[in-house]
Amino acid sequence: MSFEAITCVREAEEAAKRTVAEAEAQAKRIIADAELKAKAAGEAAVEKAASEIAELKEKCAVMAAEAEEKIKSDTANKAAVLTAKSEERIEKAAMLIAERIVNA
Repeated sequence: MSFEAITCVREAEEAAKRTVAEAEAQAKRIIADAELKAKAAGEAAVEKAASEIAELKEKCAVMAAEAEEKIKSDTANKAAVLTAKSEERIEKAAMLIAERIVNA
């Protein structure tokens, strides 16, 4: 092989090595950038999920308070009805007892 051919081959090999090194460096930069973007996206997703959870907790608390109030109201109404019925029955029982005593 002539000196020029050897020099040309050597230059081509060195150029190829540089190209490979540049490609590897670029690949590393792309990977690092992708990792940073993935990390940021993950953190954003966690923040969004935390925000949604807080919002859902608040809605659940409101719904629970409304349900509690309805249950209290229903229970109070039922208690009032039962109290009225029991007072009526007590009055009837007292009248029956008084009538039996008088008739005895």
